[in-house]
Amino acid sequence: MMKITVLPTTLSGKISTVMYVLFLVLMVLEGRLSENPQYAIALITMVAVIIVAAATGLIAIVRSKERSIIILLMIPLGVFHLIGVVFMIISYLNP
Repeated sequence: MMKITVLPTTLSGKISTVMYVLFLVLMVLEGRLSENPQYAIALITMVAVIIVAAATGLIAIVRSKERSIIILLMIPLGVFHLIGVVFMIISYLNP
């Protein structure tokens, strides 16, 4: 029986967590770039990072049998944030 932990124990779980933290940092920086031409680049980077974080988290859960609370919570949060970023991109493209 697998023990449920708070922090990830596998390498893919740790990578996924770091990518999610990077996404959160980009979200904070995105607010400061909203009037800058690099805004679109920041949004595209955010989409790429959250997709990689969610995919790596799923790999950690399925292949590596990762059972950490952070990874299990990060998957639905990642999907929710991805939807939000897609809406931000749509609003940026249609002013």
